[in-house]
Amino acid sequence: MKPGFSTAEITNFIAYDPGGHTGFAKCSVNQKESLLIIDEVGEFPCWRELESQLARKDKDSFVVVYESFHLRIIEANLVPVEVIGVIKFLTDKKEILRYPQKPADRKSIEKIYPDLMQVVTSHGADAVKHAVYFAMFKLKLKNLKIKINGNKKRKNCNGKVFMPRLF
Repeated sequence: MKPGFSTAEITNFIAYDPGGHTGFAKCSVNQKESLLIIDEVGEFPCWRELESQLARKDKDSFVVVYESFHLRIIEANLVPVEVIGVIKFLTDKKEILRYPQKPADRKSIEKIYPDLMQVVTSHGADAVKHAVYFAMFKLKLKNLKIKINGNKKRKNCNGKVFMPRLF
């Protein structure tokens, strides 16, 4: 966290789920209305699109959210680790703040917003879960509403708004 920066200043962010195909969710947020807008969802091979997606971002109101983890086994697929390294390199180079998340963080979103997971398809769905988790728990948006804008990777979800599940 850089000195003087507040999460209240965040208006846009991209959430990544790194891997052989890296899922992404480009998001904007209206913190006053507790509204998360998923502007685009998709995926690309490895880290191919990372630099172009981070080009010309306003480092004062934009952050990157990404899944990160620690390897504890000898045999593992290291491609996600390589993608995480590229994310760290590019965000450092462009002075963009980043927020890592554990893989388990996104799984809690499936329980809170089960209907959301029915409309978002592709590997980008995991990136959407990271985005929702970030909005709820890092930005601390109470009674979060989620709007998904049209995208050819999803089916039947133009402008659909999801309300939090009531317990």
